[in-house]
Amino acid sequence: MKVRLGFAVAAQMEPDVLIIDEVLAVGDMGFVLKCFKTIDTILPRTAIIFVSHSMPMVSRICTQIILIENGMANFQGDDVAKGIDLYYTRFVINESSVVFDDGSVSLEKVQLLDHTTGESANQINWGEDLKIFLGINNKKLNYLPFITISIYDKEQRGVAFLYYDFKEKRIDKGIFYINFLHNKLQLSKGNYSLNLIVYENTKMINPLLRINNILSFQVLVEIETWPPFLLDTELNYSVKY
Repeated sequence: MKVRLGFAVAAQMEPDVLIIDEVLAVGDMGFVLKCFKTIDTILPRTAIIFVSHSMPMVSRICTQIILIENGMANFQGDDVAKGIDLYYTRFVINESSVVFDDGSVSLEKVQLLDHTTGESANQINWGEDLKIFLGINNKKLNYLPFITISIYDKEQRGVAFLYYDFKEKRIDKGIFYINFLHNKLQLSKGNYSLNLIVYENTKMINPLLRINNILSFQVLVEIETWPPFLLDTELNYSVKY
């Protein structure tokens, strides 16, 4: 309540400079939305210094950015997207994490494939086909398992789930290979990671294997957007005189 009252008083005064230090990290969604509305109202007349670890909010509010570490400015400028990317590189984790494994199958290989050469890659251009190659070692199963891949953004928010027409078929013990193909990827620019869960069937009740961050990759596109999808659209218009 003190934070709510403090922000309300400061905003109503419409100061020349308003310092907001993690205010939007507290309170419910209603409070956050009211804060955004108030900030949008006073922003044309007030210089706002916004201190936060929430990059979506920084992207939403700021037109300039300073990245501070150990009291020193690592980056300062008008390129807010670049500052946010530098912030995230401090927390990049390249190691996968096995959450659950019942010993039925194991992940032996995972690759992002270049859409033209078919070679391993770690970047993909917006609008290109997303190709993911998996090598799975079957140790106990008699039938093909249902393999799921979830895509997470740099905020570790789930943004997509790769689904396919699953058909049960008998398989032998040993390594088998799976290719996932999604045509014309329209994720916005940024870094993403893949989580894998293997189920016995499409009911997705009891997992056989779950691994987080099996692969990280970067989507490249000139347009800077914060929403997770940059959708290809057509514009139809007419001019009336």
